[in-house]
Amino acid sequence: ELAGPLDVSGARYFCDRGNAEEVARMLTMAMVSTRAEVRLITVNALVCDSLYGKAFALVDLKRLPEARDVLEQVVGLASVNSTYKSELAHVLAMTGQPLRALTLYREAQENAEFDPEGSRAHRQAVALRGQGYALVELRRWDEAEAAYRQSQTFEPDNKIASDEILFIRQNRPQR
Repeated sequence: ELAGPLDVSGARYFCDRGNAEEVARMLTMAMVSTRAEVRLITVNALVCDSLYGKAFALVDLKRLPEARDVLEQVVGLASVNSTYKSELAHVLAMTGQPLRALTLYREAQENAEFDPEGSRAHRQAVALRGQGYALVELRRWDEAEAAYRQSQTFEPDNKIASDEILFIRQNRPQR
C-alpha cells in the first residue's frame, strides 16, 4: 500500500498532476537528501484520486482513523493539492484536532492558487469555511466569523457560511 512520500528501496513517490509546484518540491527534496542517489518516481494521478475516493468512503462509513491514515498518504503524495488537504483537515476537526485542522486548512487555502482556474474560488471558500469551523471549535469567535465572511467573497450565496455566522453571533460570549 502506498504511503507518501514513500521510501521504498531509496525511491520517493509523488502524484503526477503536471503541477509545477509539486515538481519543484520533488526536486528540492532530492537536492537536500542525504543519500548519494535519490530516485523520484511519479505515480499516475488516478492513484491519488483512488486513495482519496477510498478515504471519502471511509468518512461516510464513520471509520475516521482509517480515513485519516489514507488521507495522510494521499497528502504525502500530492502535497499541494488543496482538495486532499481540506479533506484531511475535515477529518482531523471531526476527531477533536482543531488546531492541526486549522493549520491544514490554511495550507489548503494557500495551495488553492495551484488548482485549475475554474475551481480556485470554490477551493478557497472551502478552506476558509474549514478554518471558520476549526476556529469555532477553538472558541476563537471573532477569527471564525472573519474566516466565514472571507469565504463569502468567493461564494457570496453560500448557506453554510451564512448559517455559521448566525451561529457565531448567537453563541459568542458577550464582551
